[in-house]
Amino acid sequence: MAEPGDTRETPSVEDVLSSIRRLVTEEENSRRGQRKAAPPPAERLLLTREMRVEEPDVESFAEAADLAEHIRQIVRSELRGELGERISSNIRRMVRREVARALDAREKG
Repeated sequence: MAEPGDTRETPSVEDVLSSIRRLVTEEENSRRGQRKAAPPPAERLLLTREMRVEEPDVESFAEAADLAEHIRQIVRSELRGELGERISSNIRRMVRREVARALDAREKG
């Protein structure tokens, strides 16, 4: 998300993919002992090594899985209660309105 007053353009998908390909190529070349590729033009998004996300450890995955299960349980509980009833009621109301609109359009058309 851009900050207020930020004049940089949002990079296109092609620019991001190009940067990712460049990083992968540089990493492969460095493993083979080849020299680095030429830097990209300034208007392209450049992902640097400092911007990379490190590999998470196994404990992080276990904690994330526990958190996801806890969130699933909370959501299920909420949907079975008053919130779920309100959502169901609103959906039924929307369906009735849409059916009424479709029937009115059919009668007029």
